[in-house]
Amino acid sequence: MIKDITERIRDQQSLLDSVKMYRTLYESSGDAIMVMEQVPDDVLQIVDCNEKAAELLSCSREAVKGESFENLSAAHQSSDISSKQLIAEMLTSVLIGAPQYLRWMLKSRNGIELAADISFARMDIDGRQYIQAIARVNNTHS
Repeated sequence: MIKDITERIRDQQSLLDSVKMYRTLYESSGDAIMVMEQVPDDVLQIVDCNEKAAELLSCSREAVKGESFENLSAAHQSSDISSKQLIAEMLTSVLIGAPQYLRWMLKSRNGIELAADISFARMDIDGRQYIQAIARVNNTHS
């Protein structure tokens, strides 16, 4: 018995093409992209980032992965609110499905603070919740 697997091969190729396209979008973006996961005590741990994020933070992608978002942020944000407090507030909103758009002071590995406009959104993948952060440095306010 011979089984025609042409359609299955075509579906697999289509899936591979789609993965390649989205990976290319992620890697070639002009914006810094970080994927984070909540760990105990409302800490956001970075699980992945694109090359632009590593460049923005003046370190390698490997150095960014596993780092907490708070450690890559200035101690205080606008109105003298601590980054820790603002992360907890943002996380509460994002996890219920309300994307957040914030002016954020990032801190690169070499200590330079950078003003960025960041969108935070929830992503659900295989039953797990992640936070996607897309950052664009605001050169006029850094």
